[in-house]
Amino acid sequence: MSGPPAPRLTAPRETMGGSSMVICTVPMTALGGGRIALQAMAVSTGLPFTLVLLAACYVIIRG
Repeated sequence: MSGPPAPRLTAPRETMGGSSMVICTVPMTALGGGRIALQAMAVSTGLPFTLVLLAACYVIIRG
């Protein structure tokens, strides 16, 4: 008798995400002006997520 399939591990995905952040962050801090480059990266990665959240709020409000 077999039960439901085991959930897939997300470790490779999390490892890739962490690695890509490090790959982007290290050169920017070393070569690109440090803090200013990190602020630009935070804004550029946060803006699309903000737009998705605003769209979700609009859909929820509209019903």
